Amino acid sequence: MTLDDIGTFFQRDQTWWKPGKAWFEYCQRVQFQLQKGKPVIDLAVFIGEDFPSRSFVPDRLVPFIPNVFGKARLESEKNRLENEGQPTAKMPREVTYSKNITDLSQWINPLNGYQYDSFNADVLINRAKVVNGKISFGGGIEYGALFFPGSHKMAPNKILSLASAEKILQLVKDGATIFVDEKPNILPGIQSETDQKKWQNVIDEIWNNSNASTWKTGKGTVIKLPYLGNDFASIGITQDIYFPNLNRADSETLAWAHRKSDTEDVYFISNQKEEKRAFDASFRISAKLPQWYNPVTDQTSALANWKIENGRTIVSINLDANESGFVIFKEETKEVLAKGNSSEFEKVQTLDENWELQFDPAFKGPKEIIKINKPFDWSTSENDQIKYYSGTVSYKKDFIWKGKTSDKIWLDLGEISNIAEISINGKDCGTLWTFPFKTDISKALQKGKNTIEIKITNTWANRLIGDQKLPKEERLTWTTAPFRLEGEPLLKAGLLGPVIILKEK
Repeated sequence: MTLDDIGTFFQRDQTWWKPGKAWFEYCQRVQFQLQKGKPVIDLAVFIGEDFPSRSFVPDRLVPFIPNVFGKARLESEKNRLENEGQPTAKMPREVTYSKNITDLSQWINPLNGYQYDSFNADVLINRAKVVNGKISFGGGIEYGALFFPGSHKMAPNKILSLASAEKILQLVKDGATIFVDEKPNILPGIQSETDQKKWQNVIDEIWNNSNASTWKTGKGTVIKLPYLGNDFASIGITQDIYFPNLNRADSETLAWAHRKSDTEDVYFISNQKEEKRAFDASFRISAKLPQWYNPVTDQTSALANWKIENGRTIVSINLDANESGFVIFKEETKEVLAKGNSSEFEKVQTLDENWELQFDPAFKGPKEIIKINKPFDWSTSENDQIKYYSGTVSYKKDFIWKGKTSDKIWLDLGEISNIAEISINGKDCGTLWTFPFKTDISKALQKGKNTIEIKITNTWANRLIGDQKLPKEERLTWTTAPFRLEGEPLLKAGLLGPVIILKEK
């Protein structure tokens, strides 16, 4: 069942529903970490009091802090907004749109180590206060600065209410740092002459020196937009995280989030590229021991290489294609340097040959056991029962292990489509659904003969494509929505390998 172009009816009839438990557990672990404490966010942007009332997406901030976004982003935004020669895209398949619209997948880490929130007049007026030079809205997050970017194309009027203006002035006098754009000239609503004069006096006091770029009011600081700094270090806000050995373009393909509790600083880092990457990450943390938490395996491990200098912790990180994980700072440390070796693996045995495959005839697969010399992509088979198969297939074989059972031994499946459940000698060795397709088999492996079973499950796509070639009464699947896969290539399916046993050095 589908929800047509809205999405997928996500439920137990998915082919991968049962082995997909491993993915659900990953989601639970990530969500658990990302609910610890409160978010650490340095900047907050006022959405204004004009209509439409909506949060600021990153591209709307480019005119106000251009150099924070960088030269390449300014050039790409110029080309996008000119909309000359811009390609079109289709998503969903029936909907064509110009690619010059804001694509948030292209705005990963856009402020290069800073995060921001949006806020409205309600929280500004009723909840904002200054705490130790930072602004709090009472939710546990303390912002280093507030932005009041004024008018923009979607809200062109220079509007600011008396209540908002008074609160801004009070915050600055109490020690806040605020960024302001052009001076408001509209007091919304029908106001008395007294209130209009009061409003004008407050506005004049906030914007008391329009020819300067920065001025003091009370204990606080007002900074005129656009702000032309490359970062916010000049106002005491250094980057929460940055990647010193990566260029700006590569830094913008690493997504991140930071949470802080009374006992921990938790950084989530996600590689948005489908390739392995090694890089350094510099965190605005010191005097705490960094550890790596892998939400796929639910294992915490020591990080081999890190150092503390200039009040920051610099950690060497290796991520596989599309891999994500957490750097967690919890235990206090007086050490300032750790230099070790990351785990390395030695290939000791290949298991590519002589597999027995059992398809499920209830899913229109062949009844008999299929013997193969090497793993292959089901979609390339000349047998339609295999070519269009969607479901689970059991791969079995025996092999001899001559190595030590005391060693740390891993099984690497190479490439799979799409999810694999591994057992050796009847012992569960885990479920693999993402890079790297590798699992620890040390506890299941025994000297001499071993039996390995790998259950591979793919998605419904190939069966749906195959069923369209059959009369309705012979089909396994049906859908509530129009068929959209006609003419599309079959997806890779099965255990593709190479299947290798590795020893951790």
